[in-house]
Order: sequence, then structure tokens, then C-alpha cells
Amino acid sequence: SVRNFADKPIPQEDLDEILKTALSAATAGNLQPVTIIVERDPERNKQLGVLCTNQPFIGKAPVNLIFLLDWHKLGVYAAERKAPFNCHDSFMHFATGLEDVMCVAQTAETAAHLLGIGSCYIGTTMHSGAEIAKMYNLPPRTYPMCLLTLGYAKDLPAKRRKLEHNYMVFEGKYPDLDVEDLCRAYDLKYEGIT
Repeated sequence: SVRNFADKPIPQEDLDEILKTALSAATAGNLQPVTIIVERDPERNKQLGVLCTNQPFIGKAPVNLIFLLDWHKLGVYAAERKAPFNCHDSFMHFATGLEDVMCVAQTAETAAHLLGIGSCYIGTTMHSGAEIAKMYNLPPRTYPMCLLTLGYAKDLPAKRRKLEHNYMVFEGKYPDLDVEDLCRAYDLKYEGIT
């Protein structure tokens, strides 16, 4: 995750490529309940940083992408076509819609990375959803699920240790875990972090 951005704008053609690629992501039933709000205004980006649990680096990113779970557009379409619509009332649709949002966001992150553009996921948009909704005039049945900062890294952060492969990938079934081994794996992951 990049949290220290160089003072260098993202070329429009690169941003267009990131967005085009993101919108080609997988989607359940081809419903595409996702909207992306592109924010480049420095003052609004600072405001987003405050709303997202006071993270000032958000305000220093040249571009922030806000990913909405959006049932509004499909609901309008269904109403116009006199079709039944209950996606906004269904837990299953919420879950698959959230998966779609994350597929689009991850595809954007990967596209940015391949163009040499750093990013950082911000999940705390959900803590200030009402304020963000007001800030962006969001219609009913939409909600900001995450934000992705975009910019060129001023310096590359150190890689964080992760859990070992054998604690993350299981073949065929979830095994009975040895508690001591599991604790050792987590101790190793967090060693030296205060």
C-alpha cells in the first residue's frame, strides 16, 4: 500500500485505461451494481481523508476512486420496464454486489500497479457513508463501500510479513490446526511490530 505520493499527476490516458479495465471485471449475473466516483479536487480529497478516520495521505493522493454498491440505476431501469426489483432488499444480492464492487476495485488496483501507479485501499468509507453520500449527492440504494487512492509513490513502503502459505491455503478441507504452530506463525508474522 502506497501512502506517500509524489507530486506528479496521473495522465488522463492512464486513468482512462485503469477505469476501462476495472469496468470489465467479473460481475454476478452481469448486473454490474457498481459505480465509481473519480475525485481529483485537492480540497475534496482532504475532506475524504478527514471522513475516512483522519487519514491525511488520502488528501495528498492525486486521484481517489470511490467505489459504490449501486442498486439505484438497476432499480430505475426495472421500474421503467415495469419489472419486479428487490435486489436492495436481499442479503444475497448485497453479498454478491459487494463481491462485484471488490472485483472492480481490485481490477483497478491491478491495472494501476501495471502502469506503475501506487494505491491504497481505504475501507473506512463505510464509517462515514452518510457524510460521503451527502458530499456526492448519492441517490437512495447506493453506498460507498471502499476508496482506492491512486498516485506515484514518493518512496516504496517496506513489505509486510504475511502468514505462511501452509496457513493460508488448504488442500481439499480445512485441517485441524496445531494451536502452538498457529501461534508461532502469527508471532513470526507480527515479530518486531509494536
